[in-house]
Amino acid sequence: MNLVVISPPLLRTKPDGYGGMELMAWNLVKGLSARGHSVSLMAKHGSDIPPDGTLIEYEDEKQLLGFPDMWNPPPQRFDCYIDFSHDKRLSEAHYDWPIINNFQIMSINHTTGLNPVFISHGQKKAKFENVEGPIIYYGLDLDEYPYYDGARGGYLLYLGQVIREKRIEWACEVAIATNRPLKVFGPWWGPPEYSEQLREYQRQHPDLIELNDSIGGPQKIEVLQKAYALIHPVGGMGWAEAGAICILEALAVGTPIIGSDNGCIPEYLDVEPPVGFVCNSVQDMVGVVDLVRLIRPEDCRKRAEDFTMDRMSRAYERLAEEVAGGLKWNMG
Repeated sequence: MNLVVISPPLLRTKPDGYGGMELMAWNLVKGLSARGHSVSLMAKHGSDIPPDGTLIEYEDEKQLLGFPDMWNPPPQRFDCYIDFSHDKRLSEAHYDWPIINNFQIMSINHTTGLNPVFISHGQKKAKFENVEGPIIYYGLDLDEYPYYDGARGGYLLYLGQVIREKRIEWACEVAIATNRPLKVFGPWWGPPEYSEQLREYQRQHPDLIELNDSIGGPQKIEVLQKAYALIHPVGGMGWAEAGAICILEALAVGTPIIGSDNGCIPEYLDVEPPVGFVCNSVQDMVGVVDLVRLIRPEDCRKRAEDFTMDRMSRAYERLAEEVAGGLKWNMG
């Protein structure tokens, strides 16, 4: 098939540091290309060129309202469009086209809701319980995440957006209560008052709380490998964690998880042998910190093998074939 994957234009695809949707869009391009399809990428200027397709650069999702007329010469029509963008403008402009909309966002309407694909059962139950649509889990290229069972650094790690919805203050409280260092890495996209709240934790506990900007590449892999545990306390302000890519990344290198009972997290962690703990409060998280040492890195890696780039790509391949043949759902 001749396919196009549409990545959000905020960050480069493949991202240099933080960039969950951009990373998954790139993995899908790679995975579908490896399966013999011609896959182009629509993404921010300066993004990586697909292995077997073209890079179509754009800077604003509103531009999708004019696709494909804005390019000269215009690109040929694709068999299926797989849209990871936020606003789903392509569906708004071309409701009759063969489009699959990957939903990592928290709301849906008539035009954006055409052919939705959800990332987890937890996301769908929390935000889209009455909306028709399949679930396709995100997947990693595990070759990019070397398994590690060596000595750990003893610190808790938070990796993701620094926003209220992620409840990083919970992670700070756990670090203080257990006297275990916390390293925070991510883009600071929250309001100034929330950033100040976290910096106050750092000022009061400089030996425990370390706040950083986004991290990527080999540095991210190393900080994941050396962590005692990834702590992911998300759930503030009605948040439902859709994909939690950082959890999959941590599991892939062999690092256990302390997570909240929110969105997809129980689906990732509710397995035997255990790979982490699902908690409902700061107190619950404090209570399991010492138990993390009982989790085996090899079990974490084995769990990550359920969420691979190839598995994700095969699922989208099957669905794209049906959509190219006229399948539509959730028509409004």
